[in-house]
Amino acid sequence: ISHNMEDFPDHRVNLFRMLQALSDHCFNSFLDYCSNKSDVIEGVMWAIKHSETNMMMTGLHILDSFVARVGDSEFAEPFFTSYIQSIITDVMSAMLDTMHQPGFHLHCSILASIFSVVRDQPEDSPIGSNPGAYMMSENLSGLETLTPTQIDTFVADSFNCAHDINAFKTLMADFLIEVQVWGA
Repeated sequence: ISHNMEDFPDHRVNLFRMLQALSDHCFNSFLDYCSNKSDVIEGVMWAIKHSETNMMMTGLHILDSFVARVGDSEFAEPFFTSYIQSIITDVMSAMLDTMHQPGFHLHCSILASIFSVVRDQPEDSPIGSNPGAYMMSENLSGLETLTPTQIDTFVADSFNCAHDINAFKTLMADFLIEVQVWGA
């Protein structure tokens, strides 16, 4: 199933349901396992980009729950140090793809959770120096409809309103309209 996104759809759905159940019901053990095995997180990241809506939504639910819970754990710093770049890149990429529009509220929740954790870290920690802002800026710099000033303002606003999910969703929706992902 790792060679394409179509073969064995039932196996894929059940695999991600199992991962979701592990995350929901055995989080500490699941987190311990994931800290040593990058393939689990990479699999979830693969699922959020899937063209099958059920698969994508299951992956987003897993990632949303996982990011929120790991952010409150002692593993926040090592987890985000290892995965912040790929999570932000993949979530932003999916958010900017109209095929993944049904996952908008979960994209927002995942990003807001990450930005809140990053913003609340001490400056001298690896994630406190705000690599998330840099990565977001890098991901957005390829959009021809945005100027560097617009990108910097959007990134700063994203981190400033990360603790208010409704304001964050509004900011993200306005941004998607501005970059003409959603009908403008």
